[in-house]
Amino acid sequence: MKKAGRMLKPVVSLAIAAATVLTMALCLPFNTLDTEAAKKITEADINAVRDRIKANEKKIKEYQDALASIGKDLDSALEAKAQLDQQIQYIQSNVEETEELIVRYEQLIKEKEALIADRESQISDKYNDFLERLRISYEDGSQNYLELLISSDSLVDFITRIDNLGSVLTYEQRTMDELEKEVSDLDELKKSLDIKKSEYVELGKYQSQSRADLNSKLKEAEQLVKKLQSDENAAKKAQQNAAKQDAALDKELEKLLKEYEKQQQAEQAGAYLWPLDSNYRSITSRYGWRILWGERDFHLGADISAPYGANIYAAKDGTVLKAQYNSSYGYYVLIDHGGGKATLYAHSSKLLVVAGQKVTRGQVIAKVGSTGNSSGYHLHFEVRVSGKTTNPLTKGLLVIKYNGKMVDPVANNLLKYYC
Repeated sequence: MKKAGRMLKPVVSLAIAAATVLTMALCLPFNTLDTEAAKKITEADINAVRDRIKANEKKIKEYQDALASIGKDLDSALEAKAQLDQQIQYIQSNVEETEELIVRYEQLIKEKEALIADRESQISDKYNDFLERLRISYEDGSQNYLELLISSDSLVDFITRIDNLGSVLTYEQRTMDELEKEVSDLDELKKSLDIKKSEYVELGKYQSQSRADLNSKLKEAEQLVKKLQSDENAAKKAQQNAAKQDAALDKELEKLLKEYEKQQQAEQAGAYLWPLDSNYRSITSRYGWRILWGERDFHLGADISAPYGANIYAAKDGTVLKAQYNSSYGYYVLIDHGGGKATLYAHSSKLLVVAGQKVTRGQVIAKVGSTGNSSGYHLHFEVRVSGKTTNPLTKGLLVIKYNGKMVDPVANNLLKYYC
């Protein structure tokens, strides 16, 4: 670690080291001079589109399930409607038959009523004739009998004529009795016809009510069919829109992946390589102003925690300007990358390069340690542009190998900050 404008004294006692650790744990970040790079595509952006695709595919599945359910309900509703149509047709046929029977019975009743009236008229006429003859016979009975006696050839003939007269009267009485019986029979038949007609009238009322009830149910079934058909059309339209959205999202993802791949290639070619193995990503002190030992101090780099002896890699191709020891940095390496850009790696336990040596990106140049002004094993890493330090943890500046891919550790939130 280096303090701006002057060098700190080396740590000489365990007490001072402990105090340093405590102070670092309590350090507070201040506004830094770094500026965030322009918005770039990250895996989070890609995953966001993938999440949208999953959500949209879930919607499509829901629409498919809804269509299947609506289809079943619609089939059931159409079947119920067809059954109601058949029942109504059957009831209508029965109603028509019943109405025809009622008309027939009304005609039969009228015919029987006319026949009864005719027979009653005949009985009345015969009865009146009979009474008239009987009255005349009683009023002039002796003369009639005398005439019968005088006109008779013999007594036997007279008795025969008297018997014949009685037979005539008996015949007329029997005829009237028969007519009365016929009238009585017709009246009974009329009553039975009236009863039958009443039964059919009641049956007709029941059938008409049943038809009305079925028509009401049919109307409800038709409304249900109409609603289900509307729901089906809406679900189909929604499914089609979701399918279009799915195709659009697929194109968006494809475009994003291509742009991301180009970006990755550009980043890998121009970005600084993470100077440690990718599993060492804990930041114990950031770049910028902080409180150290009770004083404001500007930290010129970023401290990355790593175990003793871990490999330190060159962030880019370049030439080693310095590979030496001083009281603040301990053993450190300074590499010139050209174009006014340089990187520094401090507090090493061992240096593996020398000044003037050419190095390549990813080459092991030193081992992690805690030399110089340090309170624990870590790498102090600086990025310099035109001789001035800049925040090495700026988005778009570094790349790290993570899950088999080279990604920006800052943009993808792969770093853990402890101070």
